[in-house]
Amino acid sequence: YRGSLEVVGKVVVSELTNGHLWDTGQVLSYDLSGTDPVCATERVEWGANACGISIHTGQSCGSAEGLGGHLWNRTWAPVDPWPAIFYFPTPAGRARSAAVEVV
Repeated sequence: YRGSLEVVGKVVVSELTNGHLWDTGQVLSYDLSGTDPVCATERVEWGANACGISIHTGQSCGSAEGLGGHLWNRTWAPVDPWPAIFYFPTPAGRARSAAVEVV
């Protein structure tokens, strides 16, 4: 990321399962501030992870190489679930959710 946003807050990731390997995922709960207020308007250019939340394979957000790609189980879910996960902030840049299912 090369921009002026300074996002801070908390994200909790919990397991989502009904006991079947083929029907598992994560539940995200988050409370963030400093998110892009443009995401609260109609001027968002969707795609390219605009206004998205995702878990990555890497261990550093300092570079694209360190970030890695989206993390998910390609054996059980052949399609990347992360492009469908968005945050919708207030005009002041606060984004909150108690239970976003990522399956």
